[in-house]
Amino acid sequence: MIPLLIAAAAAVEEETASEIPHDDPTSNWTAVLLAIVSLIFYWVFLKPTAQDTGAPPPTVAENNSRRVRSAPQQQRRPAAPAPAPQVMADRRLPTPQNLSDNALEVLLDCQSKPSFVTSTQDKLGLGGHKALVDGLVAFGHTEAAVTTLDASSRTERAKVLSRLGSSPGMTLSAPPSKGSTMVVSLPFLTPADSSISKLQHILQVLGSYYNLIVIGSIDPSKPAPASLKEQQEQQDSLQNILHAGDLKESILPSHRILLASSKVGRIALVRQLVKVELMVDYQPEVQAELGRFGYKVAIVPQLGSLLDD
Repeated sequence: MIPLLIAAAAAVEEETASEIPHDDPTSNWTAVLLAIVSLIFYWVFLKPTAQDTGAPPPTVAENNSRRVRSAPQQQRRPAAPAPAPQVMADRRLPTPQNLSDNALEVLLDCQSKPSFVTSTQDKLGLGGHKALVDGLVAFGHTEAAVTTLDASSRTERAKVLSRLGSSPGMTLSAPPSKGSTMVVSLPFLTPADSSISKLQHILQVLGSYYNLIVIGSIDPSKPAPASLKEQQEQQDSLQNILHAGDLKESILPSHRILLASSKVGRIALVRQLVKVELMVDYQPEVQAELGRFGYKVAIVPQLGSLLDD
């Protein structure tokens, strides 16, 4: 292609020269100027193109080698190890990291603890926060955890758990693990009830193995208590009935004996607890309602009957 362009340029020069009279002195300068322009055009445009088209295309290996050489040096350095995740403190617990100086001063002076707690102050931690699990004192820190039952009582506990697991609508493959939370609902009780002694014994064997919470009922023949004083009187009455026999305060503390005016109240109370492994109730509607939320509920109309032959 280049020879053709040169020949064309030469032809143009000859044609131009032939048209211009030889005796004109400017014709020589015109030819020289045209030759210079052609030479500049060749060196600027045609020669680089010829060099590029004549070179063989780079191979795949050459391209890869160029990429490796041109890669930034920092990309070939090993990545820095990720920082270890920081464990966030649970702000619900009174740890020294999230309390003010005034609160720390008050808690440091508090050395008392509930009567049913056996752990030392060092194991309980500041404000007893080490003993709390899901809002309750962990079973391992209570006197119930160190209570030893005789062989007969352990056999009765196994019998009670077996019958709870086989109660209507219950699919309990294994009893709850030791120390887990269990809620037991009771119908309205009076000191004259004949099943009180059996009931106390069942609560004793269960309370020595689980974090037990009892929910009693008010007298259905009377209107609901209208004042806090009436509510407290009925709750005190239930606590006195249950603690009148062999059931010890250390096994079932009084503050874990509660009162509800209806099944709706019992359902709401259980749902306020963080984790309940098993609930025992006497109304099937409670099982149907709590079952929708994943709770395991055993229906036993009379708890004392679990020890009947």
